[in-house]
Amino acid sequence: MNRVDRLFAIVLLLQQQKLISGQTIAQRFEIGIRTVYRDIAALIESGVPVVTVPGHGYELMTGHTLPPLAFRPDEAVGVFMGMRLLLAHTTGQTAKHSQQALERLTAAMPSETRANAEILTNGIRFLSPQQQFDLEQPHLRVVSKAIQQRLVLRLQYQASSLSEATARDVEPRDLSYRQRAWFVRGYCRSRQAERAFRLDRIQTVQALSETFVPRPKLPPIQRSSPSRSKWQTMTSSGFSSGNTIVS
Repeated sequence: MNRVDRLFAIVLLLQQQKLISGQTIAQRFEIGIRTVYRDIAALIESGVPVVTVPGHGYELMTGHTLPPLAFRPDEAVGVFMGMRLLLAHTTGQTAKHSQQALERLTAAMPSETRANAEILTNGIRFLSPQQQFDLEQPHLRVVSKAIQQRLVLRLQYQASSLSEATARDVEPRDLSYRQRAWFVRGYCRSRQAERAFRLDRIQTVQALSETFVPRPKLPPIQRSSPSRSKWQTMTSSGFSSGNTIVS
């Protein structure tokens, strides 16, 4: 956690607890007590009315709150439900950070908006699937970065359990998640065609320093998989009938 985020989190903590010791802050954020002193001083200098209670710790001056977030009740419900759905389906650091973000949003909402949103969402449960997806898996991070920076990917890819892995240079277009698997779609230079690759079949992946210019969308290409009775392809929002062969 960088210092700006930590300072904001300390203010939230002070809002939630009337009086908190410096040692408790140090343990919460895994920092030294001297760092706590510097952080409190920085908050005071920036105008946050932190009061030092000798022998006990710190508290906010009575009446001080963060500026309220401008959420309408229906927007607050959408935020609560969206975050809870994400928490139910993900694991890893993303789930942890999402929980922290939800707590931060909750603390900063006006009390009436927060209460109404909690009433409407507490009666809804999202059941976790048998297999949650991890947004921190190494291949996903490499592929996502390559898409953002338009870097060519070099894959060692095994198309099926019966085939040998082959080297592929791919210009990645987008990522999708469906049927418990991540797919990256892009132009395969080896096959000179649009392809979709399952991330769990990628043995190794490397983002090269070479960049590429996105190609225009190709005309429809269809191929049926021996193990499936339907055409399957990937679009930016998932699978549909269309123009991408699933390798």
